[in-house]
Amino acid sequence: MIFNDNFTRFWFYFIEPNLTLLKNGEKAALMEIIRREFDSYASFGFELLCRELLAFRLGTEPARVRSLWAKNIEIDIFLSLDGRIIVGEAKFKEHKICKNVVNLLLKKCERLGFVPDAVALFSKSGFSNEVRRLKNERILLFDLENFEELL
Repeated sequence: MIFNDNFTRFWFYFIEPNLTLLKNGEKAALMEIIRREFDSYASFGFELLCRELLAFRLGTEPARVRSLWAKNIEIDIFLSLDGRIIVGEAKFKEHKICKNVVNLLLKKCERLGFVPDAVALFSKSGFSNEVRRLKNERILLFDLENFEELL
């Protein structure tokens, strides 16, 4: 289920499940839960923005960029465009994306029986030097600065 607004999503992610804490006056405990789980909560919104940015860059409709779930495998970003397959990962974490993320994504694709034409990586915290050296027409890197394009 995708909520139409962030307030409702925030409410049902944090407040509704913890109403007892509020009723008991345990606001500090609720704030600790929000602080601890906020990156997990925000990662979905970040993933939606990543899809929008990729669509913008490729000149296609945002609705064409989606996630892929199959055989217990999740790929954050999947796009089939003009016979090309582009896959991606969106990481809203406090550490840089390392080469292992690329390898795991390619292994997922292999298990699903295809080889992507391009890999798009989106990171809140940037990329390791090893990943930066991989950047080419097949490995696309997007950090927070790239999202200014959507403004």
